[in-house]
Amino acid sequence: YYDVWIVTSERIVDIDQKGFFKRNVATLVNYDRIEDVQFELNGIFGNFLNFGHVQVQTAAAEREFIMEEVANPQQLERLIHQAVSDSEVRRHSTQA
Repeated sequence: YYDVWIVTSERIVDIDQKGFFKRNVATLVNYDRIEDVQFELNGIFGNFLNFGHVQVQTAAAEREFIMEEVANPQQLERLIHQAVSDSEVRRHSTQA
């Protein structure tokens, strides 16, 4: 079982590989629906090796998504915050 998260300039995509021939691909959330992003480092090994969880809270039906055992979770949190900001700028510039 492999879980891959792809953070693009438009959205976050989750790919779950279940077995050899079965794969689920889901577009989790567009950036305009993200309300909050948090990261968490747990324990000695998590802090020492810089691995943790990233939690994304949304305004969608699925209210929260957790990316577990992510390398550099603080950097990923900053990347998602920046993508949300960039998305807001693009949205406002197309409306004007």
